[in-house]
Amino acid sequence: MTSTTRPRPSARPAFPARRRRLGDLARHPVVAASAVALVIAGAGAAAGTDAFRVFRAQQLETVEVRADDLVALPDLSGLGEVELAGDPRPREADDARAAGTETGLAVPTATVLPDGVTGTPAYQVAGPVGATVTLDAARAAEAGLPDLPAELDGAEFQVDAGPGVAQIWTSDTGLPRLVVGTARAPQLSADEADVAALRDYLLSLRGMPDGLVASLDGLDPSAGTLPLPVPEGLADSTTSDVGGVTATVLETPDRALAAVVWIEGGVVTLVAGAYSGDELLDIARGLE
Repeated sequence: MTSTTRPRPSARPAFPARRRRLGDLARHPVVAASAVALVIAGAGAAAGTDAFRVFRAQQLETVEVRADDLVALPDLSGLGEVELAGDPRPREADDARAAGTETGLAVPTATVLPDGVTGTPAYQVAGPVGATVTLDAARAAEAGLPDLPAELDGAEFQVDAGPGVAQIWTSDTGLPRLVVGTARAPQLSADEADVAALRDYLLSLRGMPDGLVASLDGLDPSAGTLPLPVPEGLADSTTSDVGGVTATVLETPDRALAAVVWIEGGVVTLVAGAYSGDELLDIARGLE
């Protein structure tokens, strides 16, 4: 199958890049599920717009997936190559002001802290990072995957996220007890027709769990919805209001760990720790 010359998505991050086989990422079932979800969301958001549409996440919606569903996901290792840009590894920042200056983000201040959390947090910054996925029909054939549609040979999909800041309060043991994080929400740049074709190709693959497909089909991508896969039985998911924005609350069945996450103005905010969902909601609502 012969590749055609394509325009490339614009605004690629100006960071050193390294290339990896798509399989290095896609072999991990949670990564594969998240990638499929993002592609489907991007396809709906891109419909009826300019050729290179940028899908920007505006809200979250959980998609419950079973462990056997994730294991059953098809092996996507032969679809192509990933070019990674940026460095996702966190690095220390002196304080909130330094973290904000380095990332350009408004670093929230926690005015409400639960029992056991005192003092000044440590600050870490990371990103921004980007990944460009280039599909390759010849590699797909070598890997034994169904024929990649001709229009997808050489197609590129660019995902960018970050930068981000994390504030970390540790316990007496040195382990994180409370984390307040904020980051630029992910965005997807791709050709409208390519995204729709890849969505159809992925969902037609043998081994794609019916439950996962049905859950993703029920999302509202036109609203900029970013699917959040949640393994069944590991966390309960509810929603609550945080400053007029709908937040997702994830909590372990024993209520020992929880997280509150929401998107506002293109920024994702996370409050997580060894507390109940209600305690973390108090913290989230008190951020300034």
